[in-house]
Amino acid sequence: MFGKGKDSVRGKSRPRPSQRADDGFDASPENTDLSLVQDNGNGQKPKNIMETKAWKESAGGARRFWHNYLNTLSTAFNRMSRPEQEQLITRISQIVAIGTAVITMNAWYWFLPQQVRVVALPAIVVASWFVGTKVMAPAMIARFEKHMKPPEE
Repeated sequence: MFGKGKDSVRGKSRPRPSQRADDGFDASPENTDLSLVQDNGNGQKPKNIMETKAWKESAGGARRFWHNYLNTLSTAFNRMSRPEQEQLITRISQIVAIGTAVITMNAWYWFLPQQVRVVALPAIVVASWFVGTKVMAPAMIARFEKHMKPPEE
């Protein structure tokens, strides 16, 4: 009544993997598709993963995705007016500056006395906003000048 070993469930034995209904995923070794593994044509296994067909196909897909993403960004950026382009670059510079300051501050924040923390956090956030707005953004705008619309006069 209590089973026929550890494979029993209420007196019935569990079906073997080959007897189970197809659940859509079979990771058994006998069903390995070697067409994605053996790619170098001489029947030998590749020396590293970058020589496999699967790697090459996925890397090509990732390159196409990245290229399409950059095209989308370029198209959207080119549709903006010059002030909108400058505002976007300024916002991104602010985000990068503040984010970098917060992540850096996180490393030593807990070692500061509480009274210093209260003053340091807002001071560092304001200082990083200033650096992002007044230092980074003009430098990035100058760097992207050839990709931006000409200034309106």
